[in-house]
Amino acid sequence: MSNKVDTTDTTDTTDTDNQPSAEQLLRVELFCTTRLESDKSILTLSTAGLGLIVTLLTGDNVTSVFELVVFLLSGLSFLVCSFSILRVFKKNADYIQDFNEDAAIVRELQILDIVTSYSFKAGMAFIVLAALIVSSNNLDKNMRERVKNEQSANTEQTTRAKLREEKLGRDEFNTQQTPTISAAATATATE
Repeated sequence: MSNKVDTTDTTDTTDTDNQPSAEQLLRVELFCTTRLESDKSILTLSTAGLGLIVTLLTGDNVTSVFELVVFLLSGLSFLVCSFSILRVFKKNADYIQDFNEDAAIVRELQILDIVTSYSFKAGMAFIVLAALIVSSNNLDKNMRERVKNEQSANTEQTTRAKLREEKLGRDEFNTQQTPTISAAATATATE
């Protein structure tokens, strides 16, 4: 019986075992690109929402304090979203630049993602609510104007009809008196 000791080293660790594969690198790159594009889109939509709110506030669309509050809440939500996205961009750059995995930066990025998500959703909800309120008020205003115009048209038609009747009545009165006057003028002329 021979006691042979296995001399092959099975714990050979080379640098290639710890390196990520090409597929893993591609997935990380696609993930980062997708997140960056998503953040850019949210930033664009938030600033567009702010522009819409400013446009609507400068017009004569706000008719009550409630509408103003809804517009301001929407604007505030989009503003918070925009600033948090810009902060995410800054913190991502810090995270990429720092070779140590700083748990504080990761936690702050997670919080900023949550703030961005909720503030964008709130901004969208408030702007939809504001748009519904303004549309409802404009519809109500248009319906009132339409009823007013119809009443004005009916009043005008009634007035025209009365004037026509009065004119016809005068014409008939004048027609009836004209022969009498003519007969009296003929009788005076024959004497």
